[in-house]
Amino acid sequence: MLRKATFRLGERLDSWWSTMKLTKYLACGALAGLATLSPAIDVYLDWTDAAPNIVAAWEAAGYTAPEDALTASDFLYFKHTVKAAMEAHYMGYTVVFKETTPSSPFEWIKFGASTASTSTYGMATRLDWRNAHKDDISYMYLKNFDDMIFKSMFTRAENIERLAVAIAGTATHELGHNLGLQHFDCYGDPTIAAPGYLGVTGQQNDHMMATGATGLTSLRRGSPRSFGLLEKMKLEFADGVAPTLGTTVAEALGPKDTLATAQSVFGSTLPLTGISAVNITGKTSTPGQLDLYKFETTIGTSIIANTFSHLTHGSPTNTTITLIDAGGSVLFSNTDIKFSGDMFMTSGSTYSTDSLIWNYSAPYTGTFYLGVSGMAPGDYDLLLGGASPVPEPATMAVLGLGLVALARRRRKKSA
Repeated sequence: MLRKATFRLGERLDSWWSTMKLTKYLACGALAGLATLSPAIDVYLDWTDAAPNIVAAWEAAGYTAPEDALTASDFLYFKHTVKAAMEAHYMGYTVVFKETTPSSPFEWIKFGASTASTSTYGMATRLDWRNAHKDDISYMYLKNFDDMIFKSMFTRAENIERLAVAIAGTATHELGHNLGLQHFDCYGDPTIAAPGYLGVTGQQNDHMMATGATGLTSLRRGSPRSFGLLEKMKLEFADGVAPTLGTTVAEALGPKDTLATAQSVFGSTLPLTGISAVNITGKTSTPGQLDLYKFETTIGTSIIANTFSHLTHGSPTNTTITLIDAGGSVLFSNTDIKFSGDMFMTSGSTYSTDSLIWNYSAPYTGTFYLGVSGMAPGDYDLLLGGASPVPEPATMAVLGLGLVALARRRRKKSA
C-alpha cells in the first residue's frame, strides 16, 4: 500500500514536472518568440556626398586659409576614425560596418545629405523597436557640423579629431533610432533611479542617445560617448544586433485585470548586460483596459519597465504602467515620459505618452505585478527587466525530492 501510494505520488510529480517544463518553454517563448541566435546585420557607411559637406562645415568654422584646407589624407582619416569609433560603440553586438554596398537587407547611413534646417545634425527614418525592419536609412547632415569645430580653442589636428568623433557619435545615435532606441534612454544610467530620479547632473550626456534636449552641447559632442545600461539592454532585443536575441512572448488570451488572473512571465538573462528581461507584445481592446503581469524577483534587483506604442505602433494607446506588490498595493506608477536637461520624469517636456519605470529597487524577494493600461485601444510592447528566470531543472529536481520525502514522512505517520 505504501509503495502504491508512493508510485502514484511519483506519477503526479512526473506530470507536474512535465507541466513545469512546458510552462518554462511557453514562458521563455519556445512557442511564441524563443530567445534565439540572431544573424548579423550589415550597416552601409555611404560617404558618396560627404567631402563637399565636410569642407563647407570646415570653412564655415573659420578654416578658410589655403594652408588650412582639408587634404585627401584628412578625408581618409575621417572615414577610418568614424568607422573605428562606431565599431567600438557596437562592440559585442553583431553589427558589421561596410563601405561598399552590402547584400540586401541592410541599414544605410548616408553621410553628407542636405537639409533646410541648419540645426539638424542627423535624422533616422524610423524608430524601429526590436529592429523589425532591416532596410532603414539614417541621414547625416555634415554641413551643419560647423558649430562643433572650435578654431579658437583647439588646434587644427584636434578639431579634425573632434569632428570625426562628433560625426561617429551622431551616426551611432541615428542608427540607434533605427534599431529601436529613443532619446530618453540616455538617462538609463545606474546612478539615476526611481522613485525620485534624483541626482541627474549631466551624466545622461555621456551616453549615445543624448541630444540637445537632454543638455548635450556642441562642445560635448566632440568628446567620446558610449551606450548606457538601458541603451545596451534594449539593443539586446534588436534582431540582427544582439548575438542572442532577448525573449519576446505574446500576451495570453483572456482577462488579466486581477491579481488572480495575472499572466505569469519570466525573464531570460541577456548575455551582454546580464539583466534578466522579457518583452511582451500586448493589445488593449477597450479604453482603460488593464493587463496585469506577474513576475518574481529578488530583493535589491533593479526593476525596469517600458511600454512602446506612442512612437512605434500605428495606434498609440497612451499607456500607464503600475508596479504593484504581492498584497496589491501600488509601489510606483508612470503615465508619460518627460525630460529636459537635468530634469527627468518628475518634470520637463513630454517626450512620449509611453511609460517608463527605471531602476526601481525591489524591496523584498518574492512576487510583484506590473499593470499596463491604455487610454485608447491599440498595440503595445512591454519591456520588463528584473524578472527572475524560470527555476533551472536542478533546482526544481531538489524541490521535487523534498516533496517526495515530505510525502513519505506523512504516510509513515498515518500508517
